[in-house]
Amino acid sequence: MIGMALAIGLVPPLKSDNLRQLTGIVGLAMICLGTLFYTAETPFPGFAALTPCLGAALLIHSGCQGDTISSKLLGARPVVFIGKLSYALYLWHWPLLAFATYELGEGLSFFQKVTLLIAAFVLSILTYYFDEQPIRRKAILTTRFSAYAAGMTSFSFCVIFAAIVLVTHGVPQRLSPEASKVARLLPEISDKNTPCAAKSSHGECLIGDGTTASASFAFWGDSHARALSRAASQVAQKHGLVGYAIFAPGCPPVLEPSRLVSSRKKCPRLPRVLNPGASAQPLRNVIIAARWGGYSRSSPEELDTALQDTVRHIRRLGSTVTIIGPVPELPFDLPRAVMKTLMRGEERDLSVPFDEFRAQQAATFHILAKLEKLDGVRVLYPHLLLCDTKRCLTVKDGVPLYRDDNHLNLRGAELLSGLLDSALSVSSPQQGLPEHQAYP
Repeated sequence: MIGMALAIGLVPPLKSDNLRQLTGIVGLAMICLGTLFYTAETPFPGFAALTPCLGAALLIHSGCQGDTISSKLLGARPVVFIGKLSYALYLWHWPLLAFATYELGEGLSFFQKVTLLIAAFVLSILTYYFDEQPIRRKAILTTRFSAYAAGMTSFSFCVIFAAIVLVTHGVPQRLSPEASKVARLLPEISDKNTPCAAKSSHGECLIGDGTTASASFAFWGDSHARALSRAASQVAQKHGLVGYAIFAPGCPPVLEPSRLVSSRKKCPRLPRVLNPGASAQPLRNVIIAARWGGYSRSSPEELDTALQDTVRHIRRLGSTVTIIGPVPELPFDLPRAVMKTLMRGEERDLSVPFDEFRAQQAATFHILAKLEKLDGVRVLYPHLLLCDTKRCLTVKDGVPLYRDDNHLNLRGAELLSGLLDSALSVSSPQQGLPEHQAYP
């Protein structure tokens, strides 16, 4: 719409040379602002897109009545040449980046990125001179009919290929029997199949034994708690218990989550069931689980204070507190790595070194060690079931235990059934807690 407004003359011309110069510089600066300072955290598209779009419009409009400093800068031969290659660069950079990431992982080095950029430039130059230019000069596809025929043929091949992939559900015949078995299993064990797929207006639902009259516990946390919710519900049902499941992905289960996450993240302050006077009979136990490392690495002091305040609030309500510690995190997407290994017939150790896990979670362990000294609080550590003294398990019987690089899937959560059984074992706040596990 901004470009249309310029094209049809809705914007009056700039008559002052000084104003045109200033407009061009401001427009170029706005484009550079987005290039240099926008990150993966910047909401885009959205209002953030206005800055480069308006900048481009100002830059174009400033040069409509004559040359400016900005237009001369962008009119330099090297810059113009890059502009000629821009569409080919746009087309080539993405498959190069996608295949490199698939082969080498997400964390590409500076050298690898530079190599990919050079490769994209070389391919774009070849495309420009041996594809784009011959077509423009009608050296190939010399008639309108041949151009339309080539376009329709290419389009038809794309449609046929897409239809084959869709009808065959991804052409599973391309996979080995082992890879095909895992591929069929992955959707079934995804933690998206939780008992709380549809939440109430309060962002909470009931898990466990639906025949029990009143809830005796709350299971509160972010997406890591949700990953454990189905296994927790099965354990609660076995014990004839029912409780509230309260999940907010990306939101730490603390009184003031805004202290730990970006202001753009809208996190609920406190679950309704944990407000004073929410029920006549207090919950016996509140179980808290989260991706603690994600919060402790960025704001360890804030997490320490926030958890201390939250635990004290829950204890004042008359409930005991059980905190489930961190699970090992991986430097890669586990299901993708497992599938790639199976498809290539490779042998690869996908486990996590225990020393790396401890170093990664050092701040978290320090915070939790202080919390488990408080009365009525205990911490249960999943890694005691997932790790030995050297490695942390990520695959069992050829099946991944994670759905990505940090969330357990249903198969992984089932390995923690004993831990969840212990978490739900408090029968009353007055009874106290079983002896907690040793600090790792």
